[in-house]
Amino acid sequence: MAKDRTISITDPEMRHGRKSKHGQFDGHKLQVVTDLDSELITNVEVTPGNGSDKEALPEAVTEQVVKPDTLIGDTAYGYADTRVKMAQEQVKVIAPAR
Repeated sequence: MAKDRTISITDPEMRHGRKSKHGQFDGHKLQVVTDLDSELITNVEVTPGNGSDKEALPEAVTEQVVKPDTLIGDTAYGYADTRVKMAQEQVKVIAPAR
């Protein structure tokens, strides 16, 4: 299927997404930044279903008024280039390495 194929006539930003080889979905992804101490959501980014989580992360973190000290995420956040970008923002990343 085409990468940016429009799949909905009512939501032109909706895309095909994939979480695994067999886990497919249609829609969007949601990046949520939460403060674990206060349990408050500090930022939300809605991204296309076919977008990369690692590409959405730096913007979700740098847009905040108060940046987190530590970021906990899944393997999508474990790439070396993501860790470098977050280190430049003085944010420690805890995520499995890719």
